[in-house]
Amino acid sequence: MLPPEISITTNHIIAVLLVPAAATLFDWILRNLFDRKVFEPIWSGAKRRYKSWRTKHNKITADYEFSIYLDSNLPEDAPREVTDDLLESVRSKSSGDFEIREEKWSNDDHEVDVTVLYKNRADPFELTLNFVPDPDRMNVQSSDTGFNPSIGSIGVSTTFRFEFGNLRSSIIDLMLFARFFREAAKELLSVRSMTDGRFVVSPIESDLTLDDWIKKEQFDVSLLLESEDRRNSVEFYSDRAVISSPHTDVDDKTVEYIRATLLNYYL
Repeated sequence: MLPPEISITTNHIIAVLLVPAAATLFDWILRNLFDRKVFEPIWSGAKRRYKSWRTKHNKITADYEFSIYLDSNLPEDAPREVTDDLLESVRSKSSGDFEIREEKWSNDDHEVDVTVLYKNRADPFELTLNFVPDPDRMNVQSSDTGFNPSIGSIGVSTTFRFEFGNLRSSIIDLMLFARFFREAAKELLSVRSMTDGRFVVSPIESDLTLDDWIKKEQFDVSLLLESEDRRNSVEFYSDRAVISSPHTDVDDKTVEYIRATLLNYYL
């Protein structure tokens, strides 16, 4: 006889494999044998609850993005030192709650991926900093006298994973990290401006359909939904949704937009 722990694991694996198959079969039966108008609301609600439960195992992934534009450009060889200073400032501001686990740099030292662990959070944040050369300086020929490549802006992207039921608490943790990072940037760099944040959720499983010619030409067509004051927006693409906020910190309305997007087009 197998040990209890092995039996439980086997049963769990069987359940994970059979539940989606059973759901697909039941959906086919409903489509072909019953009146969809009667069963559709019940079935859609059941599927959403199941998918919400499933995110405990297959968590949702999203990215929080913003850009930092510099008033005084950085030397091209400054990204490593600047990154170290920014991360140390975040660690200090958080009293060590945010721990840097790993850094991976690109060959040109213009992009770095940083693994950031927050307290006892199971899933770390994956921070990516992209140091973008000043386009005006890029137009200068390298052979010109006094040419000195420099960094004009920094793209900041933080990938985070969460269960659907923990969306709000996950965003609170993320916003705390983003606030410390923005404060560190303002203190350590000559910042001209920072963009407001936006969330990118992918992939999106939606019922939105495109005409055949759009699919054939592979156009990047989007559907833009805006709030009445046009300050919040949700933009749907074929493979992702972009939720924009008019604030540096994400407010309750933006969180609700993210939740509605996930509920209606992801779950």
